[in-house]
Amino acid sequence: MINADHRLQINSGANDATSGCDYSQTRNEIYLGADPNCPDTQYTAAFRFENLPIIQGSQVVSAHLQFTVDGPYTDPLNVTIAAEATADSTPLSTSRQPKDLTPTTNTSAWTITDNWDFNTTKTTPDLAPVIQEIVDQADWQAGNNLTIILDSQSATIRRVYAYEREEEKAAKLIITIQGPNQATATKVVVLNYRPILESQDKVKLYDYYNWQDPQQLTNQLVQDFKTVSDYYVNYQIVNWQDIDDFPVKESGFDFTDESYLDCMAQGNCDAATADYLKILDQFNICDRVNDNQIDELWIWGGPWFGFYESRLAGPDTFWYNSPPLAGTGCQRQLPIMGLNYQRQINEALESFGHRAESALTQAFGGWAQNRTAHDWDKFALVKAQSPNYDYSGCGSIHYAPNSVTDYDWSNQTYVPSTCQDWVNYPDLTEAKQNLNCQAWNCSGYDFHKYWFSHLPRVSGSTASRLNNWWKYILNLKEATAFPDYLPEADNPPPPDPYPSPSPSPSPTPPPTTLNCQDLCRTAPNPTLCLKYCKNR
Repeated sequence: MINADHRLQINSGANDATSGCDYSQTRNEIYLGADPNCPDTQYTAAFRFENLPIIQGSQVVSAHLQFTVDGPYTDPLNVTIAAEATADSTPLSTSRQPKDLTPTTNTSAWTITDNWDFNTTKTTPDLAPVIQEIVDQADWQAGNNLTIILDSQSATIRRVYAYEREEEKAAKLIITIQGPNQATATKVVVLNYRPILESQDKVKLYDYYNWQDPQQLTNQLVQDFKTVSDYYVNYQIVNWQDIDDFPVKESGFDFTDESYLDCMAQGNCDAATADYLKILDQFNICDRVNDNQIDELWIWGGPWFGFYESRLAGPDTFWYNSPPLAGTGCQRQLPIMGLNYQRQINEALESFGHRAESALTQAFGGWAQNRTAHDWDKFALVKAQSPNYDYSGCGSIHYAPNSVTDYDWSNQTYVPSTCQDWVNYPDLTEAKQNLNCQAWNCSGYDFHKYWFSHLPRVSGSTASRLNNWWKYILNLKEATAFPDYLPEADNPPPPDPYPSPSPSPSPTPPPTTLNCQDLCRTAPNPTLCLKYCKNR
């Protein structure tokens, strides 16, 4: 059983409201106590939290609401706290006011006698029994929504910040959960390199080229990974930094606005890799990793910024669809994602997919088509690449089960596939189903979600490997230290041949000249890497 801490926050003005004499979702404050405008009328407040990453039947160890005070207040106040007695709470509205909601049987009494000062935080008593009643419902599932109800019984009044007052100080729900495969939040820092083009009316680079909004792409990534992992993967963006600059390259080159515009117009582009060590130092990344403040770094940029799709820093690094990043002060492994806002959400997911392939290849001791030496080989099997097999598994990030070339997402040809059987892992039956691209809507984006959603994610271990492969993908070094991890098999499969790094959708086009010997020295299969490298 694993403990996990979750901090959820009101994310919209429509999700906190007060009803008394009237109903409001737009006030700057949420009222508790008596409504002074109506005799003998008490306020009822409600807070609706969306997408709770809690698996049905989990044990709620503790739960608290946290508010920011709009004070000062000294008069005592009595409040009864419940939840709406439904497994998936729908939005608040004039027809679904807080006072009209059906409360849970379990409640928590909050007797407030202490003085409240302006702009301080206050926490309710434990609400674990209240939340547990909801999570135990038969139709509860991870990703559902939950509404907390505060019903007042006093002639006094106190107020707390609403979402409209200050978004970052809106109410929070802090929960500790115990259960199988509960994932502690993976904390992410985002560095968004978005130069403002002074010569072009001070427009942001991605707006100038009508590229994607990295904030929207990030939000979609976070939600997609919750969905495809049954809410095991719970990315939390703990810090977002917009940087009005281009990243410095290892060569010392630094784009100016003019040289970058010329690069995009004429192709006169510096192809060197970004100076990762300088970036980590500039933003104090390794200190934050070492203090357990963050777990991952995501970097957004444009073409030619010099970032690999994924790179790994810290101890015991390995090929991560890129050479390991040596020379950092990180004492824990740090996955670094290089994401490109010129491209779509599909390409961002693909970058994470190549990271997953690298981590699983390391965890299982290798990966090759046309063999089934271990479960990762079996999962990623592609019929078109495996002449000794007449069926596929779930394929790889570039190849769907029925693909015959890279990115062949819309192939209508049917092939036998064991992919659906992987939802039963580790109790595989080897059953095969004929499928074609209709299984993933003939879309690259939907295929990548299909692929991720079939990765094993249950507790325990099989053949000396964890049954929850997401642990390897999130942090392989820490995953191998889990109590249910077993030592490597005496005779692990050979580590070659290793699949080539992805030539597309690399956020930065490859250099026109590469020192392939240096690049491939640390690859699991240097020969295959060299062949690929020299053809770039």
